[in-house]
Amino acid sequence: MLKFTRWYNYEHKHSQLNFVTPHQRHTSQDKAILAQRKRGMEAAKAANPSRWGKRDVRNCEPVGPTTLNPEKKPVKQEEKQAA
Repeated sequence: MLKFTRWYNYEHKHSQLNFVTPHQRHTSQDKAILAQRKRGMEAAKAANPSRWGKRDVRNCEPVGPTTLNPEKKPVKQEEKQAA
């Protein structure tokens, strides 16, 4: 279990965190990493715009607050019947 926890927190890049590790997020390294990533993608797009078309570069903004198991909104009775 310790091996998995270490991998999950220090190596695994989470999509909900814009592909940084939880450790990088908790130690405030994510802002610098994401800013550098954005500069790199913008430079790649400028160097070869035909590969990008009209697409913007990936979202490289630090995410706001997150929760592991967010509370689900209660489903109204009418919505249950419609499904």
